[in-house]
Amino acid sequence: DYILSKPKHTFEVPMKNWFDSKAFITSMFAKILNHSNLLWEIIDINQVKKMLQEHIDKKKNYSLQLWQILSLALWIKNNDINL
Repeated sequence: DYILSKPKHTFEVPMKNWFDSKAFITSMFAKILNHSNLLWEIIDINQVKKMLQEHIDKKKNYSLQLWQILSLALWIKNNDINL
């Protein structure tokens, strides 16, 4: 009965846990930071590098923003988007 009457809730992606791993975040961003593509025409690469370093140094939590940038970069790459 408890399961059937329990209120709905969302599934939370453990972004903070993933992005707290320096090895994970470094390897994922190394793949996109070194490629010149459409992303860097849209987003300031220096700002992304700054956010990434502040996140790694635990000065600020940029998990959500970094996830969004990573998702956009992979979407552009996987869909071969060009201007």
